Amino acid sequence: MSTPGLSEKASLAQPADEKAVPPHLRCNSCSKPVFNAFQTPHGCRICQSCVQAKLHPTERRLCPGTTEACKDEDEEIRICQSSCVPDIATRREISKLTVFCPNRDGGCKDQMKWREVDTHLEKCEYEKVSCELCRDSILKKRLKSHLSDECRERRVTCGLCQQSVVHSEMEKSHRNLDSATCCPRYTDYCPFCKDKSRKLNRKEFVEHLKTCPDKPNECKYSHLGCERKARKSDLEKHYRDEVDNHLTLLDSKLRQVASGSSFAPPTAATAAATVAPVGGTREVEEVKRKVANIHYHFKKLQVNVANWAHTTLEFEQMADKFGGISQTRQFLKNLDEKIRQMETPGVEEQRWVTCDFCKKELLHSDMESIHRNLESATCCPRYTDYCPFCKDKSRKLNRKDFVEHAKICSKYTVTISGLLQYLQDIGTRLRLTSNLSNAEGTVDASSSMVQQKLNEIEFRLLNLESTNYDGFLVWKVSNFTKRRREAIDKRVTSIFSQPFLSRHQDFKFRVRLFLNGNKSGKGSHVSVYLVLMQHEFDDIQEWPLKATVSFKMVNLRNRADDVAKTVRFDSGNQRPSGREDLSVCCGEAKFMSISQLENSDRFVKNDSFYLEVDAAVDGESGQGRRGRT
Repeated sequence: MSTPGLSEKASLAQPADEKAVPPHLRCNSCSKPVFNAFQTPHGCRICQSCVQAKLHPTERRLCPGTTEACKDEDEEIRICQSSCVPDIATRREISKLTVFCPNRDGGCKDQMKWREVDTHLEKCEYEKVSCELCRDSILKKRLKSHLSDECRERRVTCGLCQQSVVHSEMEKSHRNLDSATCCPRYTDYCPFCKDKSRKLNRKEFVEHLKTCPDKPNECKYSHLGCERKARKSDLEKHYRDEVDNHLTLLDSKLRQVASGSSFAPPTAATAAATVAPVGGTREVEEVKRKVANIHYHFKKLQVNVANWAHTTLEFEQMADKFGGISQTRQFLKNLDEKIRQMETPGVEEQRWVTCDFCKKELLHSDMESIHRNLESATCCPRYTDYCPFCKDKSRKLNRKDFVEHAKICSKYTVTISGLLQYLQDIGTRLRLTSNLSNAEGTVDASSSMVQQKLNEIEFRLLNLESTNYDGFLVWKVSNFTKRRREAIDKRVTSIFSQPFLSRHQDFKFRVRLFLNGNKSGKGSHVSVYLVLMQHEFDDIQEWPLKATVSFKMVNLRNRADDVAKTVRFDSGNQRPSGREDLSVCCGEAKFMSISQLENSDRFVKNDSFYLEVDAAVDGESGQGRRGRT
């Protein structure tokens, strides 16, 4: 099937005179011109599309043709793709037929031999091509005007600050006072209030927002997912009318907290996944302990809120029944005392105790919530108890037995959804919105702390995975346009590469890059520095460090035209005093012109560029280092 023939694009061409195509040049299956013809063992001519669509590669089937030979059982009429051979003679005749250009519907009226279609399409002005900026499909004849006048991703010059900006971002952000990247010279009235006394620039607008009476404010439940923004006066009505919606958002948030912890699986099917890993690191175990503790206190909070709601209903019934102010006040006093007892943890929970089963020391508050809780992944392996969900009291289970039992336990479930449904039913009448927000905030804050710890661990693992050990770094800098804008606006003036080590792992480095320049190169050049980082082997090294450092900006078209500079670590450089010490470094303030980097596609492709750094420490053998282009 790989025999050369006319191209797929050529197959879209239509004969100039369809009726003039002779019968022997038509497919015996579909009756169309037999494009890239194949011949069957019994003499049928079938086009390439019919062979591919109607025949199996190896399994023999009845010929899809309609000739008499296709019905003759004495012939080989059961065929497959591999039994059909290219009909060279017929293909030659077909290639000489006169056809219309495949872009006839687009406006091209040219005619040519079928074999000349591909050559014609290379210069056809009606051929559709993809715009290299916005990826839209454009006629070749309109591509030039599209790039200069229509493309939404073309670069235009701001008439106020003369800065080059992507056209789609001009109105969206560059001339939008509410955008952090707004043109500093652009002025307009405040889009929120009715003050039209004078136009404001971005800096004045930011100051104006501090006192603007009509500026939109986020809903106080935006952290739960509410996207409403309105004036303060309108938000008060929003809080009253959207209680049920806010409770639904809170329900979803609490489900995430519960399902995100392996210590309280939401379904019996995932119970087995809660067994703690045997070989986990100390940090991971600590994070798991904290998550389990959060879940335990959250379950206590469920009970507290339910008790509070029940007691409040009792109060309403008593007030309706007795109607006495003195009795009501006394009841309120008792109710307040009950709530304080439920919310205040005792000192008893902070002391250390020893488990009677495994002799492990832990906080008293963790003993019942985690260490003697079959639902916890860090449950004591020797602790046993009945299943807390079903009525099976035939035998006590340890943690491992409980995980297996949970798979078939018909009562095993998490009660968060039930609690939230109950609160939603009485929410409007009891005004629970603020109380539930405080409760959710406590859980969310603890969850954020755990997530931060997990992010730190993930960051350390990523650094280990990307660290080089031969003194050579290839750094891909992505999102160049965004990072360049941040550097100009002084929001992020410099960026850092991942760490890398010298050949013998004696010294640890990272690269610091200023996309808007530093010192003498500020505003005109890209500045690059090699920063020496604190390393665990610093105490046994000879100081000061002496090394030759080469920086290369990779030319993606011709590596011979790379922008390269070499500097020396001199005797004045000493060992770093801390992990974040940026004073021990060397580099070039005028490494490369910003205009050379921005206005050429030789260095930037797909909004990314590549920087090579080679740190050769004096005395290290160069044998075995990577080859340099």
